[in-house]
Amino acid sequence: MWTKEGLQQIVRRELGDYRLIVVSNRQPYVHQLVDGKVHYEVPKGAICLCG
Repeated sequence: MWTKEGLQQIVRRELGDYRLIVVSNRQPYVHQLVDGKVHYEVPKGAICLCG
């Protein structure tokens, strides 16, 4: 399973001092239509590399 720390180690090892910028056109939510209403939640496996 990917973890924040594991991904950071790989990026540091491969890119050194270069900055990595990730751009995505997806929202970090899962949307579901339940009884005619839209519900959303953050997926359990979502990873934020912020900080």
